[in-house]
Amino acid sequence: MTKIALLFPGQGAQYVGMGKDLYENSPAAKNIFDKASALMGEGFLKTVFEGPEEDLKRTDITQVAIYTVSLAAFAALKEKHPELDVVAAGGLSLGEYSALTAAGVLSFEEGLELVRSRSLFMQEAAEKAPGTMAAVLQLDGEVVKNICAKYPSLYVANFNCPGQIVISGAKESIEKAQEELMAAGARRVIPLAVGGAFHSPFMDPAREKLLPMLKATKWQKASFPVASNVLGSLYPEDADFASLLGRQIVESVRWEDDFRAIAALGAEVSLECGPGNVLCGLAKKIDREAKTQLCGKLDELASI
Repeated sequence: MTKIALLFPGQGAQYVGMGKDLYENSPAAKNIFDKASALMGEGFLKTVFEGPEEDLKRTDITQVAIYTVSLAAFAALKEKHPELDVVAAGGLSLGEYSALTAAGVLSFEEGLELVRSRSLFMQEAAEKAPGTMAAVLQLDGEVVKNICAKYPSLYVANFNCPGQIVISGAKESIEKAQEELMAAGARRVIPLAVGGAFHSPFMDPAREKLLPMLKATKWQKASFPVASNVLGSLYPEDADFASLLGRQIVESVRWEDDFRAIAALGAEVSLECGPGNVLCGLAKKIDREAKTQLCGKLDELASI
């Protein structure tokens, strides 16, 4: 069978109605949704399938919803292809939890509890220390990093792909740095509609609250390699999952390096399991020859 890599999206991929076709047509996917509903309450699926959009956008709902839909898509994929040949998996930020769950490192319920707590703690931190994020286009990552270092409370949050770097921190610092970033060659600096300065030290209170939960988790051996956002490489055999996932909240997401590490294992196609198409787009920017396939809707699954 075709060797595949699994890519799991992060916050921002959500849309009202995502996963509803899977819920209605795949018993394996419905089982995942039912588990999430039992843990989150009866109104959870209604919000995911019917909205309103403003409720779905809430960090404490969004992260759990994307985690659930992503793993429902993976369950439906396994239902259709029981003998999947998965060479590796990775996820962007929140998606790293989806990847670890798909690999059997976490149970769905354990992952959901961690994701729900993570989202609540991140929201609390954002409210106590307001900040924001911006995308810097067509400028080398090291140049962006060096410019950020000149400004107070300004950090690189994501190395997404060549020419797309996300910075995070104080709004005033982002505004002041914008002129220097443009002078250094950035094509654009685009403010992002986010609720906080994620993947930066602004989130340290969230890390401190989540870390005891991470340390109390019983991590299992992965059934296939998984990429770590913090390392920008595959988790080692003796990985300290708790420490690395704690660091992930406050450190840069090295997605470009993650994807290259996954691709190096020989995947013939990368499947984006979950809502949206962001990771397939980034994959093409990292490697123009990369073969990708969406895998978040019933009709997309039918073509695999």
